[in-house]
Amino acid sequence: MNSADAQAEMCALPPEDAFMSALENIEQPGRLYLGRELDGGKTGRVFLLPARELTTHAAIIGMTGSGKTGLGIALLEEIALAKIPAIVIDPKGDMANLLLSFPELSPAEFAPWIDADAAARRNLSVQELAAETAGQWQKGLATWGQDGARIRRLRENADFAVFTPGTTAGRPVSVLDSMDAPDPDTVADRDTLSGLVNAAVSSLLSLVGIEADPIKSREHVLLATIVLHFWTKGEAPSLATLIAAVAQPPFAQVGVFPVDSFYPENRRMELAMRLNTLVASPAFQGWTTGEALNIQNLLGSGRPRVSIFSLAHLSDAERMFFVTLLLGRLIGWMRRQEGSSELRALLYMDEIFGYFPPNSNPPAKAAMLLLLKQARAFGLGVALATQNPVDLDYKGMANIGSWFVGRLQTRQDQERVLSGMGGEAAGNREQLRTLLAGLEKRCFLLCSAHRQAPLLFQTRWTLSYLKGPVTLAELAKLQAGATQRPAAVSASAADAAPGFSAERPLVAGGVTQYFVPSPVSGANQHYRATVLGLARVRHADARRGIDQTTTVQLQAPMPAAGAAVSWEQARPFAVTPELLTTSAPAALFGALPADMSLQKTFDAEKKRLAEHLYRSGALPLFTVRALNLESAPGESEAAFRERLGAALAAKKDEAMAALRASYDKKQQQLQTKLQKAEAKLDKEKIDVRTRGLDTVIAVGSAIVGAFLGRKGSALGKSTQGMRSAGHLMKERQDVQAAQDEVSRIAAELAALQAEAQGKMQELLASLDPAAAALESISVAPRKSDIFDVRVCLLWEPVLDFADPPKPA
Repeated sequence: MNSADAQAEMCALPPEDAFMSALENIEQPGRLYLGRELDGGKTGRVFLLPARELTTHAAIIGMTGSGKTGLGIALLEEIALAKIPAIVIDPKGDMANLLLSFPELSPAEFAPWIDADAAARRNLSVQELAAETAGQWQKGLATWGQDGARIRRLRENADFAVFTPGTTAGRPVSVLDSMDAPDPDTVADRDTLSGLVNAAVSSLLSLVGIEADPIKSREHVLLATIVLHFWTKGEAPSLATLIAAVAQPPFAQVGVFPVDSFYPENRRMELAMRLNTLVASPAFQGWTTGEALNIQNLLGSGRPRVSIFSLAHLSDAERMFFVTLLLGRLIGWMRRQEGSSELRALLYMDEIFGYFPPNSNPPAKAAMLLLLKQARAFGLGVALATQNPVDLDYKGMANIGSWFVGRLQTRQDQERVLSGMGGEAAGNREQLRTLLAGLEKRCFLLCSAHRQAPLLFQTRWTLSYLKGPVTLAELAKLQAGATQRPAAVSASAADAAPGFSAERPLVAGGVTQYFVPSPVSGANQHYRATVLGLARVRHADARRGIDQTTTVQLQAPMPAAGAAVSWEQARPFAVTPELLTTSAPAALFGALPADMSLQKTFDAEKKRLAEHLYRSGALPLFTVRALNLESAPGESEAAFRERLGAALAAKKDEAMAALRASYDKKQQQLQTKLQKAEAKLDKEKIDVRTRGLDTVIAVGSAIVGAFLGRKGSALGKSTQGMRSAGHLMKERQDVQAAQDEVSRIAAELAALQAEAQGKMQELLASLDPAAAALESISVAPRKSDIFDVRVCLLWEPVLDFADPPKPA
C-alpha cells in the first residue's frame, strides 16, 4: 500500500462530532497540528504539539509502513506554516514530496507526478488516475479540516528548495569552495573545536578511500593540524589551499617531531596527489558549483526557508562527507546565535541509520551528539527518524525529550526504545510493549518529558502529495518548474531602460544574490547591482567592562570593471523589510562588470572588507577624564551629555554645599568681629559725648569763678577744664580708630562675600554640561574579532530614472 492508499484508509474512519467541531481551532500560534488523539480506539481531541517542545529534540521510530514519512512531512508542513525555518537531510529521497503541494487540488496539478505504470496496472489513463487522486486528496483534507487555502498559506509562509549535492541534475550546492572557520567562541572551546576538526578531516579522507583513526592515523593528524592552523587564525582554507599545505605544511613540526620525520615528504605528496585527483575529477565538479553552503541563507534571510538536501544519489562515503560538513556548518551557525527557549529552527533527518550508531564512531556522530547536547540552548531543535532504534547512540538517546513511536514488532526494538525513553516510559513497561506491538498504521505513541503520561494519536492527512521517493530526473523537472518564468509576465527588451536587459547577468554559483523589496508592484521592475558586505564584529575591553558583538551591514556602489570595491564609500544598510532571494516577476537588470561575476572576486572582497573593518571599525566612545565618566557603547553624544548633566548636577550640589560651608565659617567670624567693633564704636561715641559735656562744665565753672573773683576756684576749674579737653581729644581719636576698625572689617566682609560669589560662579561654570570637555576615544577590534564576513551581490530597485545608472 502506498502513502496515498494509507491516508485514504485512515480517512475512511468515521469522524466524531466532537472532533469535527474541534477542527475549527487547528490554527493556533506556536502549536503544530499533527492529528487527533486516540482514546480507547476512538477519536478524541485535536492533537496540537507546542513547537517549543521540539527544542528538547525528537525521535520518530517505527517499522517500515508505520507512517514515519507521513508524520515527518506533516511535522515539517506545520513548521513551515508557523514560519519556522528548517534544514532537512533526506538520504532516501522522500522529503522532496514537500514541494508537491497543489493549492487548487486540480487533476492538472497532480498529473505530472502520477506513475504511468501504476495507472496502467489499474487500466486507467494518467489523466483518469490524476482526477481520482485529486478527488481523494480533496476528500482527505476535508476530513481533517484542511483545504486548498491551507496549502496556499503553506506556500506563502515559507520557501521550499531541494538541493542535490554532488550533481547539477537538481539544484546544486557548492560545499567545497572552502572550509569555513568556526566563530572565536568555538575556537576557544578546545573540545568542540577538536570534534569539528576531526569530523571535517575524517569525512574528507573518506572521499579518497581512507578510513582514518583520529589518533593513530598520520594522514588524519597531519590534515587535522593543517585545518586547526588555519581555523585558529580565523581563516577558511579552500581545498586547493589544503592540498598545497599537505605538500608544504605551514608549520615546522607536528607534536615534538619535525614534519618530515612525522610524515615524510614523499608520503605527503602521495596524499596530496590523491586529494588533487579527487578535486580534478570531472565527476567531482558538482561539489563546487551551485549555492554556497551558508546556513543563514539556507534558513532564509527574509521569508523562512525549508532547505531539503536529497542524498539518495550519493555513495555512502559521499553522504557521510556531506552530512558531516553540513552538521559542522550548522554548529558554527548555532554558536553565533543568542540563547532562546523558543524554537528558532529545526534540523530534520529522515533516516539516521549509519550516522549515529552506538558501537562505532563515523565522522558525523561527534557533530550530531554535540547538537543534541547543546542546540537546545540556542532554540535549535533536532528531529531524527529511523525504522530501527538500534541506529541511535545511547548518549544521544538520553538527550531526546520527545519520542514518537510507531509500530515495533520485535521485543529487542521495543526494549531498546523503552530503555532510551528512560523516565518517559516509567510505569507499566509490559503494557507499553504490548501497545507498541499492536499499533495501527499512522498511529503513534508520544512519550515526552513535557507530558505526565504517554499520548496515543493518529497523524493527519498531509497537505503535500506523497508520491514516494523523488528521483533525480523528477527533481530536475521539479526544479525547472520552480524556476520557470510564466510567459505572460516576461519582460521584453522594449520595456527596458537604457543599460538594462531582461536577462540577469550570470554569476558564479557560490556568489549569494539578494534583492531589495520594491515599494511598488508590477512587472518590468528595474534592478541595479550593488555590493552588500556583512560581518560580525566583536569589541572587547575588560577594563571598561565592554564585550559586545554587533552585525555590520554595508552597501557599496558597484565598482568599475577591474576596480576593487570602495568600502570607504559604503553606507550602512538597514534590511527593512527583509531581503528576498528572488527578483520581482519580469524584472530587468543593469549590467555587471565581468570580474564581479567571479567567485574569486568576492573571495578577495571578503578579505578587503575584513581589513576595512579592522582599520575603521573601532567602537567610538566619549569620556570626561576629570569626572572619570565614559559613554556606553552605542550611546549618542546628546544622550551622554544628558547623563553627564545628571552626574554634574549631583556633583554641583555637593560642591556648592562644601563651598558655602567653607565661606559661611569665615563670614561668621568677620560678622562677629564687625559686631564687636560696632559696639566699641558706639561706646567710644558715648564716651566722647560724656567727656565733651564734662569739659564744657569745667570750663564754664572756671569762667564763672573768675568772673565772681574766686581766683583759687577759678584756677582749679580752669585746670580741670584743660584736662577734660585733653581727654576729649583722646576720646575722639578712639572713636576715629573704632570707626576705622569697623570700616576695615566691613570691607573685609564685603571682599569675602565677593570672593565667595566668584568661586561659586567658577564652580558653576566648571560643572556646566555644555562646557564639559568631551574627548573621543575608541575600542578597536582585533582581527580575530571580525568573523562571519560575507560579500554578496545586492540588486536594488531603481525608482528614479532622472539620472539613470551608467552601464558598468
